[in-house]
Amino acid sequence: MSKESATKNDAAASPLVQNLKQQKAAKTGTRSTVLPNTGVNVTWPEFRSHGEWMKAQRHAKNDVTKATNFYLVSVCSFAGEQMTITDFLELIPSGDILHLTAEVIGDGVEDEDEESLGNRLH
Repeated sequence: MSKESATKNDAAASPLVQNLKQQKAAKTGTRSTVLPNTGVNVTWPEFRSHGEWMKAQRHAKNDVTKATNFYLVSVCSFAGEQMTITDFLELIPSGDILHLTAEVIGDGVEDEDEESLGNRLH
């Protein structure tokens, strides 16, 4: 057995890796939102690998705004269909894109008041 194979086997057997695999398996469902302007139902997997974000960054040549858009079209289903980046940018209004970005990529903070948000930022 090569040293690389042994290292991979050790990593696969580690409690940390097993715990992370269990957490991933527990997030096999989907989440969804309805876009406020167009009324389109959008779904995406509960668990999304970091590899999808890296792929979006490569397509966008590390432009964060473009990467976000590539990421959204790669992980989301729009009324059960995949969209091209061109259709997404031409047909989905900016308010819906901002809403979707917050839902999919947001930090999970729900409607905080300004004071508590300000305290977190400082």
